[in-house]
Amino acid sequence: MKTCGILQLLIITFLFGCNQETEKFTFQPDNPQPGEQIHISYNPSGTKLSDANEITLLAYSFPEKMPIVEEVIMQKRGANWIGSFTTTDTTLTVFPIFISGERKDDNDGNGYLITLFTDEKTPVKGAMARQAKVRLNGGAYPFRLQRSFEKAFYYYQKEFEFYPEQKQNWEMVKLYWWPFVELHKDSASVIIQSQLDELLQKEEKTIEELGVLISGYAYLNQEELKEKYLKELINKEPKGYVAEYQRFLECYLETAIIKKRELILAFQNDFQNGTQLMYLHDQIIANYTGKGQYGEALAYLNCCINNPSPYILNSLARKMIENEIMLDSAIKLAQEAMIKTRLKQDSAKKPNHYTQKQWKEEKNHTLADILDTYGFGLFKTGEIEESVVVLQEATDLYAHKNNRITKHYCHALYQSGEIEKAFIELEALVRADPVNQEVRDFFKEVYINYKGSEDGLESFFAMAKKAYRIQQQEELKEQMLDLPAPAFTLYDLDSNAISLSDFKGKIVVLDFWATWCEPCVESFPAMQRSVDKYNDKVKYLFIDTWEKEDDADRKVKDFIEETKYTFHVLRDVKNSVVKDYKVFSIPTKLIIDQEGNIRFRSEGYGGDDDKLIEELDLMIDLLQQMP
Repeated sequence: MKTCGILQLLIITFLFGCNQETEKFTFQPDNPQPGEQIHISYNPSGTKLSDANEITLLAYSFPEKMPIVEEVIMQKRGANWIGSFTTTDTTLTVFPIFISGERKDDNDGNGYLITLFTDEKTPVKGAMARQAKVRLNGGAYPFRLQRSFEKAFYYYQKEFEFYPEQKQNWEMVKLYWWPFVELHKDSASVIIQSQLDELLQKEEKTIEELGVLISGYAYLNQEELKEKYLKELINKEPKGYVAEYQRFLECYLETAIIKKRELILAFQNDFQNGTQLMYLHDQIIANYTGKGQYGEALAYLNCCINNPSPYILNSLARKMIENEIMLDSAIKLAQEAMIKTRLKQDSAKKPNHYTQKQWKEEKNHTLADILDTYGFGLFKTGEIEESVVVLQEATDLYAHKNNRITKHYCHALYQSGEIEKAFIELEALVRADPVNQEVRDFFKEVYINYKGSEDGLESFFAMAKKAYRIQQQEELKEQMLDLPAPAFTLYDLDSNAISLSDFKGKIVVLDFWATWCEPCVESFPAMQRSVDKYNDKVKYLFIDTWEKEDDADRKVKDFIEETKYTFHVLRDVKNSVVKDYKVFSIPTKLIIDQEGNIRFRSEGYGGDDDKLIEELDLMIDLLQQMP
């Protein structure tokens, strides 16, 4: 709810003063309690919002479980912006962030912080632990902070200091062990072992206590004891969460397709409402489609998946349509996904941790992706007029900001004879993304048809590219890091020891990947083009990590030999380098400057080869220009 009444403004002005010179972020009262109103003063000077004409406060209040967000339109008073919100009786801590349009200030990924207190001016019970948990898991999408083991460990220590009885809260203790082991492995091992020894004195152990023993021995790398208590727990609770998760892992790690199918169908029978069931089914379908076996994928969908999710239906339909295989079946799948999504969204309730805008955008984008698949399928089968209607809805739902959907819409417009509309949409698309060669080629065709010649086209491309590069470079400058790159030595596929220090004086691109990681592999054609472009001027190291199989060395070598990529691959066998670089998802790229400092971090792959190459070019250019 958006709130900021006249009375509130008068109170806040009295508390902070109209022209008060303050720190960047302050709040009143100094020691707020649950259920109280909190008044915020924010000075955006020196932040991404320094020139903002309007600022909204998103106050994420964290009780024990999911957060609740309150959206507050702030009012400008002198150099500061002020606003108020009210906590609930169960709020433990609040993480405010500030937004203006698409820009946000979350204190460089660390979040601003408000701790709630008791009457005695001590943090409320659970507040420090809740802050620690947020720093471990990053919050709850769309609220995200950088993971920090140091801060999580500190907050847990403070929780136990204020409330010693929390050391008996085993769910909390298990989470505390994670940053403890990461930061102080030797001393953590001693403490964990002593806590486990205490539990072992009990003759009969509860489900919770067995879970503690399993976690503890996992942290201590004592596999036999971990497995012993894991079996005991599963025998006590064969349909519980732990049993379900172990069965999920068994399915997930199996690589033989026939055996994997058997395991998944047995899992489906025993855990019909399993939260990870659709993910396992998607693995089977991805295995078939990866081999071009679309008939087998469709047969599996029809015979083995009870009530397939819109995601699975759309995912299979998209791959079939992109490859122009079994188009009629693909369109039916996409249509079913569309109908299911509309029905689900009609009755869906906004989660408390989403703002109205975020919730609307998420629903719009989910539906738009499915409409895009359906509409492009209609286009491929010659149903042009119908495809225009469907793709226009998809484009509108994404506010004309999804390049793939806009491109499909323009193809449909062009084929339907609406050349002027196609030209206008494509012109805006090229301005926003002038590096995509496929879009440029299509725009050239439409441009000539609409204008009658190529006159002015190349100058338009040049101006669009120049403006794009300037904008992207400014954004990258704001994102530039300055962190010392952790030293490492790993072995490459020829058993040579390779150290980061070997390349002092060169720009180095680290690409963390794994053979099983689909977006990693999808990005490799673009990465090969980038490697070829810079030859020996920039050093690319492809660090293979998080492999799941015993014969990972052979699998990695086979992959590189079969694909014929000329990558310099290093094996992070112990997953130590990926941890040192604080990589929590792959693919992740770190760009290191000539002095050995991390300057840029790029996570994920958006599916656009040209854009990935351009992003790397811009990063490298900026580092080459540095004195």
